[in-house]
Amino acid sequence: MSSSEQFWSLLTDRLADQVAEKVAERMVARLQPVNEPVAFSVKMAAKLMNLSVSTLKNMIRDRELEVVRRGTRVLITRNAINKFFESHEA
Repeated sequence: MSSSEQFWSLLTDRLADQVAEKVAERMVARLQPVNEPVAFSVKMAAKLMNLSVSTLKNMIRDRELEVVRRGTRVLITRNAINKFFESHEA
């Protein structure tokens, strides 16, 4: 192999290593959880669950969905939403 071929081979190997490192960093960054809220208001939870607010309020009244009450606020946790969908899978 000539010195020119060796140079280009080393250069492409180094470039490939740098690209692979950047790709790995980006993949790890995407796997890390995004700062998502732990609990949602009724309005936000309804949007998240693709339900109307009144339907969600009826589910809360009928105790189909666990809620956290803090004073007059009613919050629905992400875990409660996940449990609901897991128990209602078709």
